[in-house]
Amino acid sequence: MYCLDCGTVAKCPHCDIALTYHKKREQLVCHYCGHTRPYPSPCEKCGGMIKPDVVLYEESLNEKVLDGAIRSIAAADLLIVGGTSLAVYPAAGLLQYFEGDALVLINKGATPMDKNADLLIQQPIGQVLGSIKVR
Repeated sequence: MYCLDCGTVAKCPHCDIALTYHKKREQLVCHYCGHTRPYPSPCEKCGGMIKPDVVLYEESLNEKVLDGAIRSIAAADLLIVGGTSLAVYPAAGLLQYFEGDALVLINKGATPMDKNADLLIQQPIGQVLGSIKVR
């Protein structure tokens, strides 16, 4: 959660932990001490609008973030994409910028990019990542 005007992260006044948005409860919640405040609520620093640090349905992507993602994808040697159907644009179109050596797709169902994958894992992302053992 951050302020659209000044960029301040919404934090708990008791323990300085970033607040999390709970849509069903329409509240900002501290997962450490349980403090809550209503959502939407103004930024405590400047009075601006507090917003989740995600792109919600039908919202535009931030151009600066999108440009950075395109540059990073274009420069990558390996791209691992997981837990997405690659059906929602413009994010799904980002794969067109990848020119690296290997594309890895991890998703429980088929995606339109499966034929382009060098490694295709059709299992739930949580199951795949949960099975990785680090030595």
